[in-house]
Amino acid sequence: MAVGRRVLIRNAALLAAAQGCARRIDPARVISAPEDSAGHVTIDAPELRANGGSVSVHLGNGFVLLVANVEGTIVALQGGCPHAGCDLTWVPEDREVECPCHGSRFSSDGTVLNPPAATDLGTYPATIDASGKVVVTFYPGDGTYPKPDDTGKLTLDLASYPALAPVNGYLLGRVEFPPGPLLVMRVSPAQINAVSAVCTHLHCTVRPKGDGARLHCPCHGSEFGLDGMVLNPPALFNLDRFATSLSGQTLTIDLSKKL
Repeated sequence: MAVGRRVLIRNAALLAAAQGCARRIDPARVISAPEDSAGHVTIDAPELRANGGSVSVHLGNGFVLLVANVEGTIVALQGGCPHAGCDLTWVPEDREVECPCHGSRFSSDGTVLNPPAATDLGTYPATIDASGKVVVTFYPGDGTYPKPDDTGKLTLDLASYPALAPVNGYLLGRVEFPPGPLLVMRVSPAQINAVSAVCTHLHCTVRPKGDGARLHCPCHGSEFGLDGMVLNPPALFNLDRFATSLSGQTLTIDLSKKL
């Protein structure tokens, strides 16, 4: 009986060791890169010149980008896992993203493949400039909103946005100016609010809840009022809210002026 027990223990140890060595994920090298006033991040990293190479780029504002070379195409994704905020890493042999903390997996276009993460990663356009450096556009638009002017003023003709006609109607999209994801909501017949849709906990995208009275983060359950004020943690900081003015059917949002 004792011999059998020792054999079982030994076999269990060998199995655990084999499983632990089945995949070793090397973390991407961490570099820092500033974001310019237009929302561009320029990256000079030799890893990105080779297929499968990657770097983790810390922008200095708490946000992380994961940038990788996929057979000559540069991809740039949200580099913090939406589950618990761990830095993600690139797995070149699978052309996928993995979280080394809890095993979440994502495709190269940001789609979540395996839990515990439940939401997709944000993706960002990346190009290579004349000097061979990678330039990531951190605030790409998605066509929901027109491009703001050079001072950050965004003007909407509400006749073109029927979703904002009723109270509790809203628009969610990306604008070519900080904060990127922007939520615009009609909170009363005479008032439209505009807030950043980036959750202040782990940068997931917030959305209006079913009753229209609050905003909800699908990643970890943080909730905010329609004015961006925190109602329920884990988020501790309010969403950025931007100055708005309504004149007839013209809505102006000043993305350079936070309330």
